[in-house]
Amino acid sequence: MQVVSATFAPYAVERVCDMRVVFELVDVDAAATAVPDCSDSCSLTQLEQTHDSVLEITKKYAAFEWDFWRLDGSFPLPEEDLTGTQTGWWSGGISDDSGTFAEPPILSFSFFHNQSSVGFTIYFDALANQYPTVFRVVTFDLNGEIVTSLDVENQEAKCVINLPTENYRHVEFQFQKTSEPFRRVRVCEVVFGIVQYFDRNNLSGGALTYELSPISASLPSSELSITIDNSRHAYNLINPKGLYAYLQQAQPLDAYLGINGEYVSMGRFYFTTAEAEDSSMTAKITAHDRVYWFEKAMYRSGSTGQWTLAEAVSQVLASCNFDVEVVMPESISGRAVGKALLECTCREALRLLAQAARCACYIDRNDRLVFAEPEISAPADTLDNDNMSAVAKIKVSEQINAVELTVKDEYAQTQTVYRAEDIAVDEQEHVAAYSNAVAVDGQAVADWLLSMAQRRLTYTLDERGNPAREIGDTAVIYDAYGENRPALIFKEAYGFNGGLSCDTQAVG
Repeated sequence: MQVVSATFAPYAVERVCDMRVVFELVDVDAAATAVPDCSDSCSLTQLEQTHDSVLEITKKYAAFEWDFWRLDGSFPLPEEDLTGTQTGWWSGGISDDSGTFAEPPILSFSFFHNQSSVGFTIYFDALANQYPTVFRVVTFDLNGEIVTSLDVENQEAKCVINLPTENYRHVEFQFQKTSEPFRRVRVCEVVFGIVQYFDRNNLSGGALTYELSPISASLPSSELSITIDNSRHAYNLINPKGLYAYLQQAQPLDAYLGINGEYVSMGRFYFTTAEAEDSSMTAKITAHDRVYWFEKAMYRSGSTGQWTLAEAVSQVLASCNFDVEVVMPESISGRAVGKALLECTCREALRLLAQAARCACYIDRNDRLVFAEPEISAPADTLDNDNMSAVAKIKVSEQINAVELTVKDEYAQTQTVYRAEDIAVDEQEHVAAYSNAVAVDGQAVADWLLSMAQRRLTYTLDERGNPAREIGDTAVIYDAYGENRPALIFKEAYGFNGGLSCDTQAVG
């Protein structure tokens, strides 16, 4: 369950709903590969911080600049050791009494490979409200020829520069004038792109889908799709001259749903596709969570033997070059799993490891890879007749009274079949078969799969939608029989069209 205020009322009688999406149209590897340089700097400078994704200087630091340092306690002195402090780049030169530089200080970035950006965003010193008002941006190709240039006039501590540029190797920011006289230029962060903001004013619709498999039969990827106004043909798929030319897979989108002014984070997604709709008057942007990208990398380091789940997950992610935070309780992390993974995708490797450790895994709204035991717990929400458009549909799945789990280690050339059963006298056998090469604690896994299969009630319901509720949460679901039982939420599909709704599935 997401943390919300005490006054958050997702099922209020009257709701004003909104969807916000922040789309970072940023070159996905520019910040990581940029080599910064500058014409001059003062002792507060930490040049590598100019492209580290931190957008604000730590404090409003006192500096030797005319009529700037106030003795009211609001200006702390800089620490001698700047470790752990965000300062970015401070120019060595100071502007004159008109705010103009005799020699414009220059901040630049070079790259070993061609970069393409729809523009640039510069974060200056917002705490001290110090920024340049006039500067020039110039980009160069591999041969030192100018690709694009722009003279910028600025009046804020954050400056968005619309300068679409393809295949540049070097960019310079030449600062000519500051907002006040006798000031240095302070740059906290340079973003190699711009950020687009969408909400109910320019969204015609949006959808968010989340899902987990309680028995790790699959590893679903959460999906975000938004439909936006494309009347200006920014997303021109035939002759891309607008934003489409700078769309790159894995550019991040952060989504939020709001009810009566309070917004709830719906997680981070990464751009996958864009397509024109309605005679190109609208454009549909689709993005997925990290699981989608796990499908793009292969794991080829299987062997015989065993290790803990924590060790296995760490090795798989490292081998596939994924840097992602992992959340795993101690009760799960030490469980034994095998190493006998045949060549497979990173996504499939993680699924098999989760199942072998008797748990589920998914990406949460904090962009973390979570391993958890799916179980019905204290209810986080109640879905009653006031919150549903109709009574919940209930399906009783086929009875499974036996499970057979095959564990085949191709490296050790061994195969074991584990069986768990709960068959009553004179009852017909109904077997579910599974295969998992890394389920070294095979009997425990078979017993777990059988216990999960005996949760036969599946709820499907159309409801108003509570953005704070997440997959893996427990909700009390009202039914036509008055049982009103708790159930584990395993799928949510939110729809936004000016209002908010949700198709929810749960198992009980």
